[in-house]
Amino acid sequence: MQGISSKKRFYKRITTDTTTTLIKKETGGGGLKGDIRSITITNIDSLPAVGIEVFIEDEFTAVTTNALNRKYYFIKGIDIPVGVALVLKDVDIPLKFNSRFFHLRMKTNHASDGTDPILNVIIE
Repeated sequence: MQGISSKKRFYKRITTDTTTTLIKKETGGGGLKGDIRSITITNIDSLPAVGIEVFIEDEFTAVTTNALNRKYYFIKGIDIPVGVALVLKDVDIPLKFNSRFFHLRMKTNHASDGTDPILNVIIE
């Protein structure tokens, strides 16, 4: 997982049309990485809207994202227009999860012009 993390923030730039693991499942420990307060997703592309899904996923069938793994969606089928930030806050949507059991992932769908998206993600 490539990104920049600080004490309480994680920054990630997504430039491909794929599923990205934002917080990886821990095989040991207390599973505290899933104690997040907010997720900000900003479409910084110069082209049209990008479709996104944010979800937690287990490893029921495979370690990588898989159609047979169980997914629990925070949001699904949302389009973020150019220059717009979507902010998910724990007070609006319960964002906490146990990272001993789940990965936090985001799937991006092609921008409406068919190109790969450019998104910034900040997790606090």
